[in-house]
Amino acid sequence: MELSWQADRVSWARTRAEFREFLLQEKAAELKERFGVTGLGSMQEVNFLGNGYLKRPAGEFLAYLAGKYPAAERHRRFGVENLRDLGLETPEQRLGWFETQRFWAWSIAENLIRLQRSGERVKKPFLVLPNWGALRTILNVDGRRQDAKNVEEWRRGCVWMMFEEDGMPGLLARGIYHDFLRQYKYALAAGVRPVVLPYGKQTATTLELAHAEAAASGGGAYAQGGYRFPEVRRRWRALYERHPGLFEGYEPYAEVAVAHLFNQVHYENGAHLLHLHQLKRALDAGHILFDS
Repeated sequence: MELSWQADRVSWARTRAEFREFLLQEKAAELKERFGVTGLGSMQEVNFLGNGYLKRPAGEFLAYLAGKYPAAERHRRFGVENLRDLGLETPEQRLGWFETQRFWAWSIAENLIRLQRSGERVKKPFLVLPNWGALRTILNVDGRRQDAKNVEEWRRGCVWMMFEEDGMPGLLARGIYHDFLRQYKYALAAGVRPVVLPYGKQTATTLELAHAEAAASGGGAYAQGGYRFPEVRRRWRALYERHPGLFEGYEPYAEVAVAHLFNQVHYENGAHLLHLHQLKRALDAGHILFDS
């Protein structure tokens, strides 16, 4: 099977001379400051900027083209009116793009398995802890799945998986709470033990809450960034040492099951993620127990 790339917006944008013009016009100061670049005369020079950097400008470029050209002109120039459909016009193209992304994630999982086996030849047990990144927002998820990240594929190559997030858990405003329950619940349902590493203002109270959230989720771990308030860590360590079998035979209890179908993002179905966010907020507001 031939891998698909046409739906990869960065790859598509790189082929357009107009993208180079867009970068020089909209990102001139940033290009000079970050890369020392003042001109982009070729695709090779665009590639120098790196795929990670180009993701956001590529998305902005599509929005720029949508505003610049009317629908009929977009269809004449690019073959589609909605530029989000590039490379996805037919069911065959959608399937090819889906399987391409899954193959990328599968290949990373295979590498994790090799790392695990190689490490265990030196020392057992050997911990492989891949950093999936942030799962908190739709933009986070959409960006990372393009970097071959898929929890359900990666689980084959690890026991633990880390989610590096922004913001400590707690009250944001009246009736609005920030938490990482979805990360814990989804990872455990997918067959991997979650580690959440959030960044934000730390107090003894927020650290207590972060540890409690991980414990209440039934088998995940909170990883503190830094070493403040060691007495909090000592209390939670003492708890687990007194009860080493705390999560043995654990079965979640919930009133509602939430279908978190991550693979839908490979079909470009961002609406699924939006519905998940909205549903979780509604369940939280109603104090309704749920699980993935």
